[in-house]
Amino acid sequence: MMKLLQYTFSVLLIGLSCQSVQAHRLDATETSIKLNPRTQHIEVIHKFYLHDVNHLVQQHFASNPDADKANKNEAFVEYILSSVDLKVGSLTQSLTKELAFIGAEEDGKFFYIYQEAYPESYDELQLIQLDLSEMQNSWKPSHWLFSVEIQPNDAKSFVLNKAEYKYQLEL
Repeated sequence: MMKLLQYTFSVLLIGLSCQSVQAHRLDATETSIKLNPRTQHIEVIHKFYLHDVNHLVQQHFASNPDADKANKNEAFVEYILSSVDLKVGSLTQSLTKELAFIGAEEDGKFFYIYQEAYPESYDELQLIQLDLSEMQNSWKPSHWLFSVEIQPNDAKSFVLNKAEYKYQLEL
């Protein structure tokens, strides 16, 4: 009976320790796409858990262990900018409004990447197309939440899981 109790306790302890290791990596991301009514620009904010960013950078981009943190973060930003193809446009014209990079920053436990699109008119804001195909053979969060608010008080959202790479949203 004592051995069974010790065995059960050992299995429980190992299970809890494995769970805490897995819980440390969240592997989730959030992207907010909003129209700024003052400037009429589309603002895009990608929000990553800093621990996930650090883990990815360590795994894939840190060929030089002495490279400073800023260079590693720049490598992550370049990866995201080259892998996330997000376009805004109309239903009748081709989607040519690509995003401009504004900046990136660490804030607490999060890492943010900021982008903007500059539509020529409000009528162009009818469609958002997302393509993450570049991430197919590399890292992509298990769950990526996108929230879109182009029309005032009309928010829409969708989640891409690890197996999904393309999405189109009519506004």
